[in-house]
Amino acid sequence: MIPTTGNNVFLKDGTRYKIGPRVAEGGEGIVYEIQGKSHLLLKIYKSNKRADPEKWDMLRQKIEAFEAMHAGLSQITSDVCWIQNAVYYQHKFQGYIVPRVHGIKLSEWFTQMYNSQTMDEYAILNIARNIAKTIRALHNINIGKNEWPIIVGDLQPQNIILNEKNNHITLIDSDSFMIGGHECDVQLPTYISPERLQNPNRIRTCDEENYVLAYLFFHLFMFYGMVQPYPHKNGPSSHEECVKLGFFAYTQNPSLIDPHCVDRWNALSAEIRELFKRAFHDTHPVNNPSGQKRRPTPDEWYNVLAGLPQPGRIQRPSGPRHTGYPNTVNQAAKQNGGGAQGSATTPPPTAPPTAPATAPATSPSADNEATGCVIFIIFIAICWLISQFC
Repeated sequence: MIPTTGNNVFLKDGTRYKIGPRVAEGGEGIVYEIQGKSHLLLKIYKSNKRADPEKWDMLRQKIEAFEAMHAGLSQITSDVCWIQNAVYYQHKFQGYIVPRVHGIKLSEWFTQMYNSQTMDEYAILNIARNIAKTIRALHNINIGKNEWPIIVGDLQPQNIILNEKNNHITLIDSDSFMIGGHECDVQLPTYISPERLQNPNRIRTCDEENYVLAYLFFHLFMFYGMVQPYPHKNGPSSHEECVKLGFFAYTQNPSLIDPHCVDRWNALSAEIRELFKRAFHDTHPVNNPSGQKRRPTPDEWYNVLAGLPQPGRIQRPSGPRHTGYPNTVNQAAKQNGGGAQGSATTPPPTAPPTAPATAPATSPSADNEATGCVIFIIFIAICWLISQFC
């Protein structure tokens, strides 16, 4: 039996928590409030996560490992919603407790910003810096006798909470992290690396996650996920095939890219463009069969981003709606991960622009008529005054 609102769940030491109202639901579990603990949330796994007894037991071990390491992990970085405790119901593992994080998902922010047709360069730069800093801290951790780093695995906009006031970010869904040899078995399809497309069972590495990090940054800098790195004119219609080919048209043949996207690409600093080139072209397995070249690390990203000057707070494209914006979006990618994520191949459903409220313009002929009326009234008034004194 799976517990729900009103049931009591327990920690290993016997501490009891009463499940409160449902907050959210995903593919793997349901998130609840905890009565009397407004600063905490509880995730209870669905039946589909329990179908394979061996995988279910491995997940239990992973969550219990997080619980054992919680104090140490919290000191390394506070930018992760770390698992605090495993929870049990009727003496059986059910899920875990995490701190409650306030903000919106980065995927929702992407959609908001795209719909407002606003390029908030200040926010973009600082969000990227904060993400790079957090991933750097995780990759630098050494856990266990094999000195494993922590790899996020399912790094993507839906698993990042953004505080819009200060651009602070928090990674959530840490149960999918690869930690101490416990693998990550879930990932957004559009973020899968070329090498994992070729070999889905390969062990994740920091270099593979560096591809995912670059992919996330490409979405952040290039119209909030409305365009992808690899799709281009005359290329395969399948996103997966585009990734496998590794043809990065932004540096190889920009004429195959939407002009708005090329303009945006050229507006990025040379240092950022070079990091994207390394991530998507130079180190792609097609161009780097020996694997000797490495993708940009979080540390490299952070150093480049930290060295750039702070831009203005808000920048809007000039001219009519979509000037400076790509007028295309791939709806299939939205279904994969939510928010604004797509390619440059399919027209988006955009609402017609609303004309601003302005005062009606006055034509030159109307000005002349008004002037004539004023002169005539003045002439009549003068004639009346003369008649009074004569």
